[in-house]
Amino acid sequence: VKTGEEAQIWVLDIDGEDGEKSLTALESELGALPDTLEQKTGGKGRQLFFKWPRREIRNKQNLKPGIDVRGNGGYVVVPPSLHPSGQHYDWPYGETTGIRGVSQKWIDFIAPPKRNIPPWERLQKASKPEIVKKDPPISVIQTPIIERARKYLQQCEPSVQGAGGHDKL
Repeated sequence: VKTGEEAQIWVLDIDGEDGEKSLTALESELGALPDTLEQKTGGKGRQLFFKWPRREIRNKQNLKPGIDVRGNGGYVVVPPSLHPSGQHYDWPYGETTGIRGVSQKWIDFIAPPKRNIPPWERLQKASKPEIVKKDPPISVIQTPIIERARKYLQQCEPSVQGAGGHDKL
């Protein structure tokens, strides 16, 4: 099943004991997650389905140990699919459970609000300001385009060829 804005769902993927420990810690910090559509994966995990918020959610590996996020550009395998472990994916509480939204605290954690001006577009102090011939002379502080591009790429998620990578890269 496709996840993301077009599908109007995102998924929290909780894997094994590490994922459950991380989820417990996050819920104590951000508040309990609502009862929502949940599936048992064929392995030792589970996936919680949530309504799409008004903010972009991207795929993230290791949001916390044992927790991944499936959002724009992602997908999840659903029942009755067979996992390589030999176990079937399953809807432990039925597939008619509603899909709920999460609190703003959770959204801000999963997809932090964008800054007004990304760092690659901000003017940075140059070591030696360029002096422009005017009367009186003024200093112009610029960030070279290569430096802005470098800062932009540092903010992007890593891209691995053949593994979904970052759309914009």
